[in-house]
Amino acid sequence: MAGSANVDCSTPPQGIDAEECSQWVRKLRNQLSEPGEARAFRILVVKNDRLVRVAVIDYLLGCGFTVYAAADAAEAKGLLAADLGVHVVFTDVELPGRVNGFVLARWVRKHYPDIEVIVASGFAQMVRDVVP
Repeated sequence: MAGSANVDCSTPPQGIDAEECSQWVRKLRNQLSEPGEARAFRILVVKNDRLVRVAVIDYLLGCGFTVYAAADAAEAKGLLAADLGVHVVFTDVELPGRVNGFVLARWVRKHYPDIEVIVASGFAQMVRDVVP
């Protein structure tokens, strides 16, 4: 899935830490010298919860990025194998199946070392337990 939408990117979707998300988007946009370059920047969103996935996609599209979406790790791996030129994988920790977001992140870093990976979760304690 890729597309465009008009969304106010000053307000991140519900469930996303507003300050961190805004800082991340500002940093990405500041690295792009021309406004049109954002469209060339491709982000793969991996999230099984459809409503949150759509909210994140709409937010990123509204900020001018090209966005692809996957509901699980297997779908994400398929999109990466399609060589779409993804620059960032933005994944949730909790994914259906045997591969969670941390395992997917390790797999991406091993097989696609030039792709940045952001792992996010709405369950802060779980992340604190896993990430020092």
